[in-house]
Amino acid sequence: MTAGRGVTQYEHPSAAFMLSLPEQWERIEDIEGVALVAVEPPRGPWFRANVVVTIGQIEPGAPVTDWQDETLELLRQTLQEFVLIDVADGELAGAPARRTLAHHTIEDEEAVNAVVIEQWAVVAGGLGFTLTASVAALEYADYADLFYRVAAGFRPDPEFVP
Repeated sequence: MTAGRGVTQYEHPSAAFMLSLPEQWERIEDIEGVALVAVEPPRGPWFRANVVVTIGQIEPGAPVTDWQDETLELLRQTLQEFVLIDVADGELAGAPARRTLAHHTIEDEEAVNAVVIEQWAVVAGGLGFTLTASVAALEYADYADLFYRVAAGFRPDPEFVP
């Protein structure tokens, strides 16, 4: 498990955001509409904890809550056995944000994995930034503090234009 190791400040080379990430996690940038995928090192056949950042255009002036209500409905429709655990409005990087905690399953050829997702969404400069951290359900307690540190270090650039 890599939840307890050090984190480092990561700056995306083109999407103008920063966040804290575990030093040893693999990083893949700018693939298929996703700004960043960071994944813990392999450790056997288990689900690998990960952090994903997506950026999308949102309607000018739309509050984060409206945008995230739509996103929540999309999660319900697309994730297998989706269960909403908690939704909380707050602040991230000095802007209104929404945190969502949920559970779903992922099937592969070897197993059905129970997964917890902790997602933060914030609007900056007319863009919606979504930070999603995922981990095997039974490991969430081990990763919750790390995920909090990742989110606390998230800084979108409100001047960024895709």
